[in-house]
Amino acid sequence: ALSGAAVGYGVMMLTDYQLDVLAITGFLILNLALLTTLHHRYVQPTGALKAQFQPIALGMAGLALTGVLIWFLPFNQAYAYSHEGFMALRQNNLESFMVNLEAAYQKAPWQPYYPYQLGWTLGELSRSDLLPSALQKSIHEDALVWLQRAIANSPSYEFGPNSLGWLVLDKDPQQAVAYFSRAIDLVPARPLSLIGLGEGWRQQGDIEKAIEAIALELVRFPATITSPRWQTSDWGALYPEILQRTETLFTELLTQSDPQNQVLRQWLQQNRGALRWYQGDLKGAKTDFQAINSQLGELLVALENTMAETWQQDLDPIQRQFFEEGFSSKDKWALAIATWLDLDTPPLPKIPNLSAAINQNIQQTLRQSPSLRAWVRDNPPAYSERVQRIGFNIISRHIGGNNPADFGLAIENIPIRHYLTGLFTHLHYEPELDILLEPYRQAILVEIP
Repeated sequence: ALSGAAVGYGVMMLTDYQLDVLAITGFLILNLALLTTLHHRYVQPTGALKAQFQPIALGMAGLALTGVLIWFLPFNQAYAYSHEGFMALRQNNLESFMVNLEAAYQKAPWQPYYPYQLGWTLGELSRSDLLPSALQKSIHEDALVWLQRAIANSPSYEFGPNSLGWLVLDKDPQQAVAYFSRAIDLVPARPLSLIGLGEGWRQQGDIEKAIEAIALELVRFPATITSPRWQTSDWGALYPEILQRTETLFTELLTQSDPQNQVLRQWLQQNRGALRWYQGDLKGAKTDFQAINSQLGELLVALENTMAETWQQDLDPIQRQFFEEGFSSKDKWALAIATWLDLDTPPLPKIPNLSAAINQNIQQTLRQSPSLRAWVRDNPPAYSERVQRIGFNIISRHIGGNNPADFGLAIENIPIRHYLTGLFTHLHYEPELDILLEPYRQAILVEIP
C-alpha cells in the first residue's frame, strides 16, 4: 500500500508544484525504506520473532491512527461548518454565515483561515451603503476583531495588517500607519500598501512622509504616476512635489545601482524618461530614451512637436518606419497614434469588461486632445479596480470560501494601462531594486511593538 501511495503521489507531483511535495514525497520514501529494512532484518531471518513484534507493531499502528483521528476530526468538523457558512453567505444569510464560521474557528482555533474569512467578509459588508449605519458600525467592529484574531494566529501574513490598515484609515490614520508599516515590512512590494501609508501620513499632517511614501509607490509601480487619483482635491496640490521627488528617486537609484545590472538601469532610465515626457520635459525625456534606444519614447517626444498634416515630414525615417511597422502589426500604441493623427484607421480595440460608453469616451478624448501627452495627463479616461488575492484559498489549504480583494482601490489611467503600455514599464522581480529601496521605506515606517 505504501509503495502504491509513493507511485501514485509521484505521478501527481508532476503537475503539483507546491513545496510540500518535497516533504510528503520524502516522508513516503523514508517510511518505505524503514519498513523494507525492518522486513529484511526481522521478518525474513527469524520467523519465530514475528509473533513477538506483531503486538508492538499493532500497538504503534493503533497509536498512530488515534493521533491522526484526534487531529483530523476537529479539522474536518471545522471544514464542514465553514462549507455550510459559505453556502449561507451565497444565499445572503449573514447570520448563518457568522454562526458557522465562528463554530469552525472554535473547532480549529489554530487555523487563521476562518477568522480571516470572517474579518474580510464583514469588512467588505461594512463598506456597503445598502446597510443601515448602525449595522455597518457593528459589522465593522466585528471585522476588526476577527482580523486581529487571525493575525494572532498568523503574524507573518501581510494580508491581515493590510486589510486592517484600509479599514481604520478614515477614522484612525495613526493606527492605519502602524498597520501599513507592518504590512510593508512583511511584503515591501505589495501594490497600494505605500499609498495607504501615504494617506495615513497625509491625514495626520505629516506631508513630507506622505510625499515620500507616494513617491516610493510610484517608483516601484511607475504606471501609477499617471493615475487620476493624484489630481483630486486631496492630492492635487502635492502632485508636483510628488513627481519631483519621484524623478529624484529614479536618479538616485541610477547612481546607486550596480553598473553591471543593465536590466535595472535601463528600466530606471526608461521610466525616468517617461516621467519627464509626462511632465513636459521633452529634452530630458529625449536624453533618457536615446540612452536606452527606446523607440516608442523617442517617437512620443517627436510627436509633441508635430501636427496631423505634417507628421511625415516631422518624423525622421527611423521613427516613421517604427510607427508604420507598429501600425501594420496593429499594435495598440500605433493604432492610438494613428487615431490621434486622424488617419484612416479602424476603431481602437475595445477594452473588455468596460462599458460601451467608456470605450466610446476613449475614442472621443483621443481625437479631441491637442497632443498624446494631453490625452494621457489632462482628465484621461479611467476606471477603478481592486487587487485580487487569487491564491488565498489555495495557500490556506481550503476551497469554497471567498477570494478576497484588497480594500484599497487602484484608479487606472486607461491610455497608459491599455494603449501606451511600453512607456511606463513594470519590473516584476528585481531583488536589487527592492534592496536599494529598503532604506527609503524604513525611514517612513513606524516601529511595530
